Amino acid sequence: MATLKLNDVTAMTESGGINTIADAMAFPAGHVLQCKHFVNGYNQTISASGYTTIQQSSGVDWTVGIIPSATSSKIHLISSIIILTDYSSGPDSRAHLRIYQKIGSAAATTVVTLESLFGDYDRGNSGNWSQKTVTYHHQSSPDTLNEVVFTFGVGENNVDTTTTHGATDNANKSTVTVMEIAG
Repeated sequence: MATLKLNDVTAMTESGGINTIADAMAFPAGHVLQCKHFVNGYNQTISASGYTTIQQSSGVDWTVGIIPSATSSKIHLISSIIILTDYSSGPDSRAHLRIYQKIGSAAATTVVTLESLFGDYDRGNSGNWSQKTVTYHHQSSPDTLNEVVFTFGVGENNVDTTTTHGATDNANKSTVTVMEIAG
């Protein structure tokens, strides 16, 4: 077993070929401290006014969370959400995506609304169908050691539009990666 010390403070140890960095080690700003990846293949049909939270299974909201290790950390979210819109009797199947952030026990707040980001507007008024992958990056500085949780909501321009989260063939899945970045 080997120990690396700086000014009599243990910085790293080795045991059985495994190197371990001491808990008190500080990384420079910009380094990735932790990374979590989430996958959602649940197909959810949404046909309602307002925003509906994307679920991970029937009745269970899809939440992605990370617990920062320092209050100075930034949280970087990379989302790739699969959405299908279908409006068979009119021109407007556009829909919107919202990303919500909840810190600890506080109420969730909207961090971004992406208006008319997916779907189509058919000028011929004969109906349309569209499947898109919506990719979006978001970074926040939550100034907390409490868990930071993200959820996603889908809204529609037209209540007669049917919006589906997930691919109809179950082959494609929505993914989200959340990283803690040293601040």
